[in-house]
Amino acid sequence: MTEEPVRLNLTQREAVEESIRTHAKIRGWKLHAVSARSNHVHVAVTATGPPKRVRDQFKANGTTALRGLPNAITNEKVWTKGGDIELIDTGEDLEHVVLYIVEGQDRMDRER
Repeated sequence: MTEEPVRLNLTQREAVEESIRTHAKIRGWKLHAVSARSNHVHVAVTATGPPKRVRDQFKANGTTALRGLPNAITNEKVWTKGGDIELIDTGEDLEHVVLYIVEGQDRMDRER
């Protein structure tokens, strides 16, 4: 990446999360959890369509939300190309992922 990394402030993180909630609702997808951090976003969603397309739609809508804010991010590239995608197979695994997204980001050392 040649640009300086974008760091999202609280208002920007909230805007990204809201854009994800809205998009999931419009698409009829089940949003299990979302957490926008200063430098990345976690989403657990049951969605139709190819996973990469789902991810890219969330990124595009998040970018639109950020561009519409006061003091908008206008010139910088917001997201890195691609992004991790993990497919969850069991209800138990989904519970672990949701717990990590909702609580684990703030308590990375809770199992130590």
